[in-house]
Amino acid sequence: MNKEDVLKLEEELSFDHFDAEDAYCIGNEIVKKTSKPVRIRIVLDGDIVFQYLMPGKKGVEWLDRKQNTVERYQHSTYYVFLDQKERHVYDENDSTIAICGGGFPLFIKGELRGCVIVSGLAHDEDHQLIINTLGGYKKMKVFATDLDGTLVHNKKVKETDREAIAAFQKENLFGVCTGRPLSCLYDVEDIPFDFYIMCTGALLLDKDRHVIEEHLLDKELVRDIYNHYRDYSNIIVQTESESHFYFTDFIDFPTFTMIKDFEEIKDSKFYSISLVFDTNEEAATFVSDVHDRYPMVSGYQNTNVIDIVSKGISKGTGVKAIKKHFNADKMLGIGDSYNDLPLFKASDYSFTFHSSPDSVKEQVNEVVSSVSEAIHKVI
Repeated sequence: MNKEDVLKLEEELSFDHFDAEDAYCIGNEIVKKTSKPVRIRIVLDGDIVFQYLMPGKKGVEWLDRKQNTVERYQHSTYYVFLDQKERHVYDENDSTIAICGGGFPLFIKGELRGCVIVSGLAHDEDHQLIINTLGGYKKMKVFATDLDGTLVHNKKVKETDREAIAAFQKENLFGVCTGRPLSCLYDVEDIPFDFYIMCTGALLLDKDRHVIEEHLLDKELVRDIYNHYRDYSNIIVQTESESHFYFTDFIDFPTFTMIKDFEEIKDSKFYSISLVFDTNEEAATFVSDVHDRYPMVSGYQNTNVIDIVSKGISKGTGVKAIKKHFNADKMLGIGDSYNDLPLFKASDYSFTFHSSPDSVKEQVNEVVSSVSEAIHKVI
C-alpha cells in the first residue's frame, strides 16, 4: 500500500453522518475482527466516545501519540509514516506523536472531526484492522419493509420471514416503513427492528424509538381536512400517542380509540391523517381532490385509504433519511401497494409480490413471493 492508496481510503471511508452510536458499533466490530488483544480508541469532536483495552493490554500512551499524530498532520498515521519514509524525514524525537500505522482520520462532510486508533499489533496490521472494519461498516445494507400485506398477513408474521430478518440483522439493519402510526405496532412488537419509518415517512425513529426526524401537520390544517372529508369517508388521525389509535369507526385493534369530533384530540401532535373509503376505486377518485384542495400536503393511495402527510414527505424521503443516518452502502425496500412507490424509487434495489398490481410490479427490480425470499436474494 502506497501513499496514494491511503489517501484514497481516507476519502472512501469518510462519512456524511457519524455519532457516538456509530463509534460504539465500530469499536465493537474491531473487537470482533481481531484474534489478538489490542487497545482501541475512537475520538469525535475532541471527546473520547469509545475506548477499550482488551485483556492483557495496559496503558494509553500509544493511543495518545497516534491521536496526536492524526490531529497534527490531518491524515492517517500510516500515510505520515509512508510520506516521511519516502522523503527520508522522520519526526522520531517527538515523544508526543507516533510515526507508524494505527491512527485513521474521521472525515465527516469533508471536515476532520475525529479519529479511530488501534494499538497492539504490528503497525501496518493496526492500520489494516481499522480500514477493514470501517470498510465493512460502510458496506452495510439497510432493508425497509412495508407492514400490511407485506410483512404482516392477517395480523401475523410468517415464521420464515422472522428467521430471515434475524439472519439479515447479524451484519445489516432491518426496519419498517409503514403508513401506520406508532400506536399500531402490536402485531410486530416482538421483532427487534433497527429503525421505524412511521406515518408514511412523517416520523422516523431509531431502534429505541428515539426521534430521528419528524414532520408535523399544522393543527388547523388537520382540523379542516377532518371536517371536510368526514361526510365522505372514515378518518384515522395519526398522533404521537403510543397507546391510542384514533379512528372514526370501529376497528379491531388493541389500541383503538373512537373519536366523534376533532376537538377530542385537538391538543395532539399530528403526523398524518388518513381517509378510509369503502373501495379502492372510491379512494382513487379522491386523490386529485385532496391535492387540489390542499396543495400544502401530499396524499398517497394505499388500496382503499389515502394517507395524507406534509408536502414532499413520503416513504421515499423516509428511507433516504435512514440510509444517510446509518451511512449505509445500499438501501433495499419491499412493499405491495401504490403508497410504496416512493419507497421503491428511493431504494437502490426494490421488491414487490406476484400478487401486487401490475402497475406496482413495473416499478420494482424484482418480484418475489415473500419477504424471506427477498432477504435471501441480498443477504
